[in-house]
Amino acid sequence: MLVKCFFYLLQLMHKIIKFALMTVENAYRELLDPLKNIYEAREASNIADWVFEKITGINRLNRISSKMTQLNKPEIDLLQASMHRLLQNEPVQYVLNEAWFYKMKFFVDNNVLIPRPETEELVAWVINDAGKMKADEQNGLNILEVGTGSGCIAIALKKEIPNAKITSLDISEPALKVAQQNALAHDAQIDFIQLDFLIETNWTLLPLTDIIVSNPPYIPAKEKSVMDKN
Repeated sequence: MLVKCFFYLLQLMHKIIKFALMTVENAYRELLDPLKNIYEAREASNIADWVFEKITGINRLNRISSKMTQLNKPEIDLLQASMHRLLQNEPVQYVLNEAWFYKMKFFVDNNVLIPRPETEELVAWVINDAGKMKADEQNGLNILEVGTGSGCIAIALKKEIPNAKITSLDISEPALKVAQQNALAHDAQIDFIQLDFLIETNWTLLPLTDIIVSNPPYIPAKEKSVMDKN
């Protein structure tokens, strides 16, 4: 019994000492090093920087100047939980529930696809076409988005073409909730509709529109086996 108690005390002391020594420098290192096993070094570093700043509020520059600062237990716990999810090949955007698109931050979870930088070109294309219209034509401009997901396209368009009326639809109720949350966060007035666009009889339920925009999933299922797990 005495030996068992002594062993337990040693374990407890080890945990206490480890916690006491968990500085910014070694906490960051404990986050970064395992990520290098599944990501290329530069990408692992970018992900570690993003996660570390989100949880601790310490960016890369400040991390260097405050490397001996001790983190508190909630921060350490969150870093370890995030690292565990990342090592399960969960995308960092889902781990942090955020993604950037058109210089705006969006809430994302696994109910929606992660906005891609390439999709900004689609938004810019629509904005460019709308810019060629007269002011009175823009006031009556109706835009329909099919498959809104996180709502990033519709919200970016509303910010750039504020006089346009935008309707966004999705078949997924959870996805629409995410889109509505993002529209509220960015103060964007958009009409969201839950509807299966592939059923042609549903089209009569939609408003007349001048522009239809959509960026549906475009990677074929047969390519899944050759994609990175993350």
